[in-house]
Amino acid sequence: MHAGCESDFSGRSQTRSGFDRRGGALAWGGENPIDTAARAVGSNEFDSVHDEHAEARRLLIALGLSEAQGQTLISSQTAKLVTDAAMALQNPLSSDMKLLRPSLIPGLLDTLRHNLNRKNNDVAVFEIGRVFRLENGTPREQRNVAIALTGLRQSGLLDWRGTGSNVRRI
Repeated sequence: MHAGCESDFSGRSQTRSGFDRRGGALAWGGENPIDTAARAVGSNEFDSVHDEHAEARRLLIALGLSEAQGQTLISSQTAKLVTDAAMALQNPLSSDMKLLRPSLIPGLLDTLRHNLNRKNNDVAVFEIGRVFRLENGTPREQRNVAIALTGLRQSGLLDWRGTGSNVRRI
C-alpha cells in the first residue's frame, strides 16, 4: 500500500458521506463547498440567458421531446447540407471534423437517421446549442434551438411514442 491510498480513501469517504454531515470541515482542510455556495451572492448578465435556455429545455422535455447533444465540429460534407460558407478551424484535431457547425439541423438529421436505421420510427428530439457563422467577415456565435420529429403521435397529445397520426414534416 502506498502513502496516497489512505488520504485518497478519506476524501472519497467524505464525498460519499456528504459534506453537509461532516461539520463543514474537510479532511484536507478546505471549506465545505455547500457552505461556500450558500454564501455566494451576486448576479451575472448571463444568469437570465441561462434561465431562458433552462426554461425552453424544461418545456420541450415536458412536451415529450428528448434532448440531443450534437457535435460542434462537423465535416465539410455535412456543412454543405446547409451552407457553402462554414467557418473552418486553423488547426483542427481531425481533418474530417474541421468546420464549426452553421446549423443544428444536420446533427438532428443524423439522430433521426440513427433511430430509423434501428427501427425506432417514432422520434421527437430537440437541441439547444451554439452555431457559428461569418457576418461581414466577422465570426459570430449564437445559441439556437431546433426540433426534429418523425413517426406517429397520439392525437391531442404531443407524445411521439404512441400510435396515432403520421408526422410527415421535419
